[in-house]
Amino acid sequence: MKTLGLAIGFLCFVGFAQAESSASSKNPPSKTYKEKTTIDFEAAVVDGQFQTPDGSAVKGDSNVGFDSMLEPRKSFSDQMMRFSGAVR
Repeated sequence: MKTLGLAIGFLCFVGFAQAESSASSKNPPSKTYKEKTTIDFEAAVVDGQFQTPDGSAVKGDSNVGFDSMLEPRKSFSDQMMRFSGAVR
């Protein structure tokens, strides 16, 4: 039943596709364009006022350094000795 429905759907799709392609081949769309297009920018007048931002950029001292909150360890041997029993 499912296969029959798929077959009918496929045949309908093919039929509509053929009808569309045969109709479009009889009357191909034709477009005509002007050879040269001229745009007049003088007619476009914009009235307004030039505005600049009110704020200003603040530049801080680029030589400011911060201390790290993490201390690098020199050796992990104390932790390795504590957890070596759990590995065995």
